[in-house]
Parts: sequence; C-alpha cells; structure tokens
Amino acid sequence: MKVEAIASAEGSSKAMLVLPYSADVPDALADRPATERDGERVVRIGPRRWLVLAEHVPASELIDAWRVRLAAVTHLALDASARLVALRVTGAEARRRVAEQTSSALSSESAMPRTLLGDVPVVVCVRGDDQVDVLVDRSVCHYAREWLERALE
Repeated sequence: MKVEAIASAEGSSKAMLVLPYSADVPDALADRPATERDGERVVRIGPRRWLVLAEHVPASELIDAWRVRLAAVTHLALDASARLVALRVTGAEARRRVAEQTSSALSSESAMPRTLLGDVPVVVCVRGDDQVDVLVDRSVCHYAREWLERALE
C-alpha cells in the first residue's frame, strides 16, 4: 500500500462554498451531499458549507464558475487548494483498507464522506477500488500520513 501527498498543482483544485444561515440553499447545491457532475465533485461538509473539487481546472476558474451559479444568493467562495492536502492511497483494496481506518462505508466511486482518521477530520474521495484520496488540513498532513502508512502496512 502506498501513501503519497499530492500537491495542489498536480491534483485537483479545491473551493469552499459557504452560505449564511439566512440564505435559501440554491438548486445548484441542494440535494448534493456528495455528487459528481461536469467533472466536479461536490461534497456537503456542513449545514451551509460545501467543498468543490475539480481536476485540471485552476481554482480561480472554479470559483468564478460557482460565483455565476450562485449569483442570486449571498455566499462566500474561497480557494481551499492550499489549505487541504490530498493523501493518495494506492494499492490492492485501498478503498476497503481506508474504510476500515475511517469507519466509513465507502460503497462507490462517488462516495465522499466527511469522517475521522484517528482524531483528524478528513474527506475521503474514492477514485476506485485501488485508489483513494484522503483530504486533510495541511497543518496535520504529516500526522495523518504517518497514521495511514502505519495502519496500512
């Protein structure tokens, strides 16, 4: 089992979308606990907070596109690419082995649960049975990587 940190420039762009509690959730975000559409993966990580991931699209373009989609609603769109690190786990049965470490059901490629790895909050992005990205805050990246490496030996 291999665990490697993927730099934002190499991996996906990440944008955080936040709505105030007084705003209605627009159709573009409604009923999207974890979905993929138009090359974007969107995961709801809080009652008014979403994480949007896109491959091969600069974060600035991703944010601009979402600002247009949410133009009728007060919102905050932030580049989270530098804040979050993707720890890519590859190898036989990576999905099953990461699921065991996070106590999460990773039932499909679109699965993107927000969960805990030990005591660290993470978002798990399943890319296949043999490849999983674990998104973690940069400040605890080394801790999370060591946890995964030891647990998956």
